[in-house]
Amino acid sequence: MINKFINPNTIVGILILVITAYLFTQADFIYGVYAEQVRSVIMIYAGLLAIMSPFILKDVLSIGVYDLSNFALGFLITAAAVLAVPFIGTFLIPGQIQEGLVLALGFGFLHSFIKAFFEELIFRGGLPRILRRVTVNPLYPDIISSVLFGIFHWGVTGVGIPEALILMVLGFGWAKVRDLFGIMGATGSHFAYNLAVMGVLSQIVGI
Repeated sequence: MINKFINPNTIVGILILVITAYLFTQADFIYGVYAEQVRSVIMIYAGLLAIMSPFILKDVLSIGVYDLSNFALGFLITAAAVLAVPFIGTFLIPGQIQEGLVLALGFGFLHSFIKAFFEELIFRGGLPRILRRVTVNPLYPDIISSVLFGIFHWGVTGVGIPEALILMVLGFGWAKVRDLFGIMGATGSHFAYNLAVMGVLSQIVGI
């Protein structure tokens, strides 16, 4: 009976919950003046994930070795692009986002992963599946989800309108990554982008 519940998917889920709980309870220490904002965002994530749970459980419960390799692939491609091509780093990572919240290497790593994972489940997982039930054109769910992704960051996390527009474009790009490499591939790419935004990626590679 115990072996039925102890599997890689269960372990991944438990680890994510533990990390999220840690970031939430230690927000004052980790985020300083941004603590309440971060707590509010985590609570919003939790509410949206709960509402969309019937549509995203498949993504969470199906994580396997193949998905982890796609995660790594999405991460490496995006990290290499951001670091190797100055135009990408300059245009897609505006200074306002970069300077908004700077965390130590370890905390930035955890924060960037949790944020990417939850947002991919919501905006490239559950929401498009819901929208596919009420739209005819197959592009509409991803377009609408990407627009809402940008609006979410503008209204909830406080980025400016130019940054929100960039995130709309990135959101649609991550939807295409999801089509090729699954939700974990999109999460890996999103994770690398978040690390770059936080300034953590450059710390990791020593740039």
